[in-house]
Amino acid sequence: MIENGRKTRSQQVFNVSSTNEYEYLGKKHFTKICLKEYHDFLEKDTDLEPRSGYIIFSNIDNETYEHDFPESSDPDTYIPSLKLLLVKMTTDAHEVAHRQLDKLIIKKLSQMNDLDDEIHPLGAA
Repeated sequence: MIENGRKTRSQQVFNVSSTNEYEYLGKKHFTKICLKEYHDFLEKDTDLEPRSGYIIFSNIDNETYEHDFPESSDPDTYIPSLKLLLVKMTTDAHEVAHRQLDKLIIKKLSQMNDLDDEIHPLGAA
């Protein structure tokens, strides 16, 4: 949230404005907040009041992060020294557009002397 017209410290760290921040209170609470924010993101995002595609969780120490988020490996989303976690919400529309763009690029590269053979897609790795 913006306080007094200014970004909070967490918003400044991740460079995301209009992003809600919650204290981490465990996986059940985390899931509940993510579902609520995702619903709000899909339902309440307008041109007049754009919603952030991110959520910030604070007060997550390194041990908790490693225990509760073992599948996460993105170093840009967790900052241990500040105990902050940034969660990106993705929509079906975003993922479809992403995959379609991939297909278009590969198709164009294949027409350019089979340059598509030089691409090694790694997904999110």
